[in-house]
Amino acid sequence: MVVTIIGKLAELTGKDRIGIVVKVATILAGANAGIVDISHSTLKDFFYLIVLADLQKTTVPFEKLQVRLDEAGQSLGMRVDVQHEDLFRST
Repeated sequence: MVVTIIGKLAELTGKDRIGIVVKVATILAGANAGIVDISHSTLKDFFYLIVLADLQKTTVPFEKLQVRLDEAGQSLGMRVDVQHEDLFRST
């Protein structure tokens, strides 16, 4: 699962299966993080999800949110990458 979270950017990649989006959305909602934008694509039976999340009002430290998303990815047999949007902005 590659969950790309912006505010933080989270990317989720892995074999397509039911419940991926709801699992990620539930984790973010549980941390009071808002989904600003979400995109996905499926290539054959592989699923790719990018989530841009607003973490300004989050109730969970970023590192803990990363762990929760990573654990969710592992339970789904997917890879999760969480990155800050600043990595994609030029200085």
